[in-house]
Formats: sequence, C-alpha cells, structure tokens
Amino acid sequence: MATFVNAIILGMDNEQVTMEILKCVGISAPGPHAFLLTIAIGRFTKEEISTVDLLCNIFGHEMKKHLVLIFTRKDVLHKGKKTIEDLIANAPPYLQTLITECENRYIAWNNYANKEEKTQQTKNLFDVIETLLAQNGSSFYRSEIFEETDNIVIEREREIRDIYEHDYLRRLKQYRRQISQEYQQKLKPYLDRDNDLSTQICSLQEKQEQATKDVQKHLGELSKEIDMLNDTKKGIDNRSSSQVQHLTDMINTSQSKLVENRRLQANLYEEHKTESLNMEREWTSIYREFQPRDEVRKEIEKGNEKILVRFWGNIKRCGQRITDGFIVIFKFFKTKPKTF
Repeated sequence: MATFVNAIILGMDNEQVTMEILKCVGISAPGPHAFLLTIAIGRFTKEEISTVDLLCNIFGHEMKKHLVLIFTRKDVLHKGKKTIEDLIANAPPYLQTLITECENRYIAWNNYANKEEKTQQTKNLFDVIETLLAQNGSSFYRSEIFEETDNIVIEREREIRDIYEHDYLRRLKQYRRQISQEYQQKLKPYLDRDNDLSTQICSLQEKQEQATKDVQKHLGELSKEIDMLNDTKKGIDNRSSSQVQHLTDMINTSQSKLVENRRLQANLYEEHKTESLNMEREWTSIYREFQPRDEVRKEIEKGNEKILVRFWGNIKRCGQRITDGFIVIFKFFKTKPKTF
C-alpha cells in the first residue's frame, strides 16, 4: 500500500486539508508500506522539502524510512539532455540530505510519456517500492496515529458486519420461506391426487369386500339345493367372480397410480432439496466473500463525515503533538504562495 503525498495542495482550507489527511490515514491504516512524495523538477525550494518535516510532525520521523521521492516533469530533463542523476548531483544541500535520508529511493516521472514509457516508469516505481519492502522486511509503517485510526476502522468493520449479517439472515430467512412456499404450491396437486386415489382405493376395497360377502351369501343359500340348481350356481359364481375381479383390477390400477404419484412427490422433494442446498451454498459464499474493510474504505474515500469525525476524535486523544502538527500544516498552506 502506498500513500500519495502531494507537496502542493494549496487553495484548501483547514477543514479540507484535515479531511484529506484523515482520508489518507484511514485508507492506509494500519499503516502504509510507502509514502510517495512528488516534487516537480525545477522547483527545488526549501518550502517543497519542508513538506516532509510537516508530515513528520503528524506521522513521526520514522516515516522517512518508508519515503520514496518522485521527480515529475522528466521531459524537462530530456530537453536539456540530462539525467536525473545529473540533476541530483547539482541539487541544493537540503534536497541531497533528504535523498540520503530516504536511502536514494527516487525515480523521475514523465507526465507526457507515451504508452510504452508509462508502462516502464510504472514498473520502475514498483521496483523501488518492492526494494523498500524487502529492506523493511515487508513491514508497514507504524505510528500511534495509524494504530488509533485502525482501531476505529476495526470498530466500524464490526458495525458493518453486524448490519450485513442481520440483513443477510433476514433475507436468507425470507428466501427460505419463499422456496418453501413454492414447494408447497407445487406439492399440493400431488397431495390432492394422493388423497383422491387413497379414498378411491378404500371405496373400491369396501365394494370388493361387500361383493365377496354377497357371493358367499348367495352360495350359502344355494348350497342346500346344489344338486337341483348346479348349473344356476355355476352361472352366479362366474358372474360374481367377474365382478370381484373387476373391482380387484380397479384397486390394482389405483394403487399403481398412487405409487407413481408418490414417486413424483419424492422427485419433487429431491428437486426442492437440491434447490435449497444450492441456495444455501450461494448465500453462504456471498456472506463469506463480504469484506467489511472494503466497505469502510469506500466510506472513507467518499469522505463520510461520521467516520472522519471519529478518526479526528481518536487522533486528538493521541496527544497534543499530533494536533499541533495539524496546526503547523494549516499555517504553512495559508502562508505559502502558489507555485502552479
């Protein structure tokens, strides 16, 4: 992470300067890996270099261990057929001292570079930062102001996660209810048919049972006259048996339909179960991928007043030294003449 520190932010009032610094600190918390200070070639004044001292009043002098200088207007060097090394060799002592303090971490930047040169100088910048990270053991810059600000960021993260989790659980419950209702609506016709078939089977079984009893009764009544009415008995027996068989066939058909209907119900349940599981996985994935710090960063970038006020309140609790640093910066930018 790099914090871009522009040496010229004139035209801002105290509130604007404070807001920009707070946004910078908030986005960089718990601490930046590098501070990038831009200095225009040809404008090497003590006021430009004093910007570093002003920032040190807030962030602490250890920030120079993470400082990278970016000299803009490299095109001026091209016109004069000079290199950045040539320029630095003849630079004022205070600039050479600053370069020494930041261990010669600097690059020249052409604002009017073509696509190829832009790509190369961007790579050069990242190479410098990577070297800086290696020298610092990949550790970021730490100071009281960043630590206190990060506490606020973490606190805000918890608040956002609680809000998100509450909303997530509410929407998940609502979606579960919706899926359940849709399933019940799809299931209803099958349940109705199941009930109809079960009722029909019970009715047919009752008729079959009654028909069987009737056959047995008729056969009992005729058994006394079996010799005389043998042929008649056979006719009644055949007709009764045919009636019972017809009822049996109807029962078997209805039972087959009932089995098929319940198979379809089972399929519908499996579809519902699969849909529910997929929904749960999707929502769980969304929940796990949610990053509250990204949301806090968005709030900071938009200049959300509530969180910036909390930053400022915490900074004031860090001590008088830091608040005095802001006052010095305010005075500096009010008295400094415009150079652009």
